[in-house]
Amino acid sequence: MKRITFKKYAGVRIRGKEPIPLPRSGKHLDRAVWLTAQVESGGSFGCVMNYDGTGMTASIGQAIAVYPRGLADDIKANDQGPLWKVLHRIEMSGIVNAPFIRLEQALKDVGWAISNDGKCRWIETGGLVPGRNIRREFTGDFDGIMPVRGNDRARAQRWVMLFHDLFAHPATFNIQLALEKEHFVKRASRVKLHYCRDEFWAGRTVQSAIYRSTHIDQVSAKVLGMEMDLAMAMYWSNSVNAPSFALKRFCRQVVDKKLTADEPGPEVAKWIIRKMGNTPFARWDDDIKNGRYQRTRRYAMKLWPRHLFVGPEAIMPGDLPG
Repeated sequence: MKRITFKKYAGVRIRGKEPIPLPRSGKHLDRAVWLTAQVESGGSFGCVMNYDGTGMTASIGQAIAVYPRGLADDIKANDQGPLWKVLHRIEMSGIVNAPFIRLEQALKDVGWAISNDGKCRWIETGGLVPGRNIRREFTGDFDGIMPVRGNDRARAQRWVMLFHDLFAHPATFNIQLALEKEHFVKRASRVKLHYCRDEFWAGRTVQSAIYRSTHIDQVSAKVLGMEMDLAMAMYWSNSVNAPSFALKRFCRQVVDKKLTADEPGPEVAKWIIRKMGNTPFARWDDDIKNGRYQRTRRYAMKLWPRHLFVGPEAIMPGDLPG
């Protein structure tokens, strides 16, 4: 495995094996999950990495083991990321295949277990395992910099293979897809549009603002409209990368275009995409050759109509104005 450096971190990555198939249904959420998986995991089950400071990143939406910001020696409630909840769901599903047994045993060997609340805890005391300890075990270094060589690197690579084998196993595919859907449903229905700075919009959610009376889990791409289907699929994909920033850009669109309670249409969709792609944040800008916008567009062209990307009706062109 080739060692990769990313910002101040270092580790390795294993690409997935089995391609994530195009959604069979016409449901908006299925399409949004598919697009997210393409951008996050290269469109394959089993993509795993430990080079970005999160200890370990796995599943189609790239769930993380620890939050890299502000890790300290003491235990913090927000040190652990959602990857442990994914593992708990797999465990509760009754899957006891060889990859899961091997991973579970490896965790036990270092004194850890997955608890019923979806956390990683010390077997002996029941306390939370601090994020720094998790990152040290999975990457070979407290600071998330996998050593160039030696036993610590070998251990880190073994962990990556254990997670890869589990998430590349067909028995976990439906669980990975279902969990990504659940994540979007929860955010759509619970997170308020507080960045909109408007009394009317700040009290609403994405569910009530965009999907209205039809629940996000049931709305079809046809009813929503292909333009909004694409725009909101891009929004959900970006929200996995940075949820607060994605919501801020969405709210900027609401403010700038003076969006009312009228039914959202193609013009709104165009501005959502433009706000997401015209930003210097991370690698979202459309001018970055292999940045998030261009990768999203490249994958989206496999599922959405061509006229949304090329020609006078394009709402996601190769080069955004502005």
